[in-house]
Amino acid sequence: MAMELAAPLVGNQHRGWFLALACAGSVARSLCGCAAGATRAALTSHFARHRRNAADIAAKEGSQETAVTLVGMCVGVLATTATDGRIGWQWAVFVALTVAHVCCNVRAVRALVIDSLNRERVRRLLARYDETLDDVRRGSVTAGAGARIIAKNSPRGLAKDEALLPVGMNWVLWPWYSYRGAREE
Repeated sequence: MAMELAAPLVGNQHRGWFLALACAGSVARSLCGCAAGATRAALTSHFARHRRNAADIAAKEGSQETAVTLVGMCVGVLATTATDGRIGWQWAVFVALTVAHVCCNVRAVRALVIDSLNRERVRRLLARYDETLDDVRRGSVTAGAGARIIAKNSPRGLAKDEALLPVGMNWVLWPWYSYRGAREE
């Protein structure tokens, strides 16, 4: 959306750039839609795992998406009316809504606990297993430590420390996201 907003501004100064930015913005929007569809399918599968009700979950999610889209369109109409032709205000509203969108997505992903393994979780589990073995060898494991170790290595424990972005990219979400004590390796 940023490219689509910038296209008219840049196009006024450099004639060839308008079409390039408008097309790049459209391609980026399409790629985002593909990624959203793949994510939606994975989440539907996750939530339907125990009851095997994927169709019901997909229907409810579709209804929620329709409602959110309608609210978004109303907010868009209000924002367009309020910022009528004022470029600075348009960008301010865009940035504010984008920040709110990213904040909400980070919180939603943090709340989600998926109990399948991926490369990051396997790497963390193996590292924690090595740490636990070292503690056992040193004799520093106390009574009752088993329950803490199991809780730490449960899907919820792993999700708490899991990075949302690949290693080295966490700076992108810096104001809204803390790595929660996990170190980058």
